[in-house]
Amino acid sequence: MKRNLNIDIVRAIAILMVLVYHIYAITGITVHNKILNSFLIYGGIVGVALFLILSGYGIYCSLKYQQNKKEKFEYSKYIQKRFLRIAPQYYISLIVLLLFTGNAVYLSKDHIITLVSHIFFFHNLFYTIAGAISGVCWTLALIFQFYLIAPFLFKLMEKKPKLTLVSSFILSIFFKIFIFHFLIAPSNNTNEFLYFNYGNQILTAIHFFVLGMFIAKLHLEEKLEKRKSQLIYCGCLILSIIGLYFVLKLITVNTIPYITNTGIYSDCVMAYFWHNILAIVLGLIIYFINKIDLHLENIVGKCLLFISKYQYGIFIWHLIIITNLKEYSLFMQNLIAWHPFLTYLIYTIICIAIGFIMTELIDKYNWKNLMVHTRKAIYIAIKIGILCTLLFCLHKTLQLIKPLINYAEKYMKNDIIDETPSKKIANHANQFMSDKSSCKYIYLDTEETGYLYFFQIRYYLAPCKSVHYNEYVYTINYTSSEEIYNYLKSKDIDYFIIRDNPILSKELDINFDKENGTIFKKNENATSIQNLFIEIDDNKR
Repeated sequence: MKRNLNIDIVRAIAILMVLVYHIYAITGITVHNKILNSFLIYGGIVGVALFLILSGYGIYCSLKYQQNKKEKFEYSKYIQKRFLRIAPQYYISLIVLLLFTGNAVYLSKDHIITLVSHIFFFHNLFYTIAGAISGVCWTLALIFQFYLIAPFLFKLMEKKPKLTLVSSFILSIFFKIFIFHFLIAPSNNTNEFLYFNYGNQILTAIHFFVLGMFIAKLHLEEKLEKRKSQLIYCGCLILSIIGLYFVLKLITVNTIPYITNTGIYSDCVMAYFWHNILAIVLGLIIYFINKIDLHLENIVGKCLLFISKYQYGIFIWHLIIITNLKEYSLFMQNLIAWHPFLTYLIYTIICIAIGFIMTELIDKYNWKNLMVHTRKAIYIAIKIGILCTLLFCLHKTLQLIKPLINYAEKYMKNDIIDETPSKKIANHANQFMSDKSSCKYIYLDTEETGYLYFFQIRYYLAPCKSVHYNEYVYTINYTSSEEIYNYLKSKDIDYFIIRDNPILSKELDINFDKENGTIFKKNENATSIQNLFIEIDDNKR
């Protein structure tokens, strides 16, 4: 099947938007242009939406090509092909994260459901573990679930394309209302990630996939337009991009007539409809790009096609690369502090290079041939794996190989989570936070342990809200006490959880509790850093 280079360009743009967004989210570097800043802040949302639409587009073209060749459709072969497309790099990335990073905590018995759900692509169904091991791979579970039902949607699209498209939009809105208003809202859970997670399930995001299939059907059935129409399509594309900007601006508008809450991840009208509006605008952009005769012989076109070719590898590995370089590379830490533009550029180049290398190393291997020759062994391995998983839940440690007992006890014993400092800190903080559903806090720590502890503590304290550690890690470790005060005073929070911070310890003349964390309430009327923190007395809880 001949590749559609125009769609490849859209894929390249989608992965670049996701990549740049995660650089922004982890480094906290913003741009001082309102238009660019909107695309930067919401690039992750737009990029993922484009991927979902393009998944529908690609599957429809593949199934249509097979239909036109009058090949017999076999569901098992279809799923095998889809599985082999995404599984190798995905599984290898999980292995790297589990064995060589702080995510080794998920090898404990307490997290067996996390491991199993990631192996079988259903981790997106649980908001507490959707992004547990890898923050981006929840989308792969969603896409794989779409692959499971895509042949059925293809048949509906062939028979009733318009009805199928409209029905998918109605269905997604219906399930958002049902989940947000009737399931989440009554629980008084204000955790935005809860809304985010269940707003991006197969039933609440099905309109993206079906829209992609619909656009593909239009493209394959329409005749090639004459060149004189190119100017019109270019104008329509520009208008669609402008429309996208205003759709993104809807998120930040404080008041809209008849709409009291404009948050897209909450129980409100905006949350029910915004992603559907976004899908329509992005669908128009893809449709009009498909109509334009792009000249891709120049250096920009070739670079975008190169990125598109390796976009899956870039997607799988980029967050791992960004996070680890930011945490462990002194060069990148200095770059983030002093050269914002170079930070984006170098991060982008490194992530593209790693995506290229990993794709060449992993995807070039004939996994299909391996699966054909080992199909029976794979089925047996799956059964054994399920059995071993059940047995694993009954044992405290791996005791099969004596030389590894000490290592296994360290990383695999039953109560590994109970012994982690992050859980101790969270349990201690829970004693002081009076309103568990709405209290907001900032966690302060040194750079060495703060990043890892923050995400674990946030997990244990959910649904409490927290300020993302990446926002202030450099502020609290490298600037003056006055700047720290101005930053912390400006944040709308209720509590400070402090494990350690040399600057604050010296300024306040306090030795923080490094084991349990020291808990403070925020003094809204503070005039200096000395009276910003109200220490909570254990006897007055």
